[in-house]
Amino acid sequence: MNDHELDRLIASAMISDQQIEQLDIGNGEQALLEEIMAVTETTTSHRPTRRRRRWLAGLAAGGILVSGGAAYAVFTVLTPEQSNAVNTWRDMLGGNCALDPATAQLVASTMHEGRRIEYWTFDGPQNFADVIFEDGDGGGSNGCGPIPRSEAHPELPWAEYTLTTTIGSDTSTFTVYGQATVGSREAIIEFNNGTVTAEVSDNGYFIAVAELPTVADDTLVSITTR
Repeated sequence: MNDHELDRLIASAMISDQQIEQLDIGNGEQALLEEIMAVTETTTSHRPTRRRRRWLAGLAAGGILVSGGAAYAVFTVLTPEQSNAVNTWRDMLGGNCALDPATAQLVASTMHEGRRIEYWTFDGPQNFADVIFEDGDGGGSNGCGPIPRSEAHPELPWAEYTLTTTIGSDTSTFTVYGQATVGSREAIIEFNNGTVTAEVSDNGYFIAVAELPTVADDTLVSITTR
């Protein structure tokens, strides 16, 4: 193929400004709001981290309130690095998410391979956000929305997850977080490739990290509590 033929091929594949103006991009606006905050330091993933996989289910079994619950991190306020990340996301998203360091609440945390994984919530009168941080660094938000948390998650328990897959590895790292009824002791999250069990904090929130077999289409099948 000579240069002239290549130029003709490229020109035939180009989209005109008029065609772009006719595209319906309204449906993608909310997805963009949720994904624009997805910042990750992982560079070895051969497919993108999946976010906001949700499963809502009825409470399967009651439990008794136990002190402690899932382990809490030592710090209960955002680090300077975390605050900077939150402020950056807020500037990018405007008023669509409740990203204000002053409203940050550490609701659950866990340890994985020597790293502390924290689940923080941010809530406003008409918006909410969930953010996962690692070891005090700026991490990736796993979702936010211009609606109250009670509307985003009208039923308990619920769970969402992210995953990271490393090239050449037979397993993927699943970070599962969510909320159960206060008084629950454990949340059991069933995937099509394995099970993750998370201790539930006194406030009902939970987070867990587990290595599960890598599959082509991971699916959250069910969530129960006890």
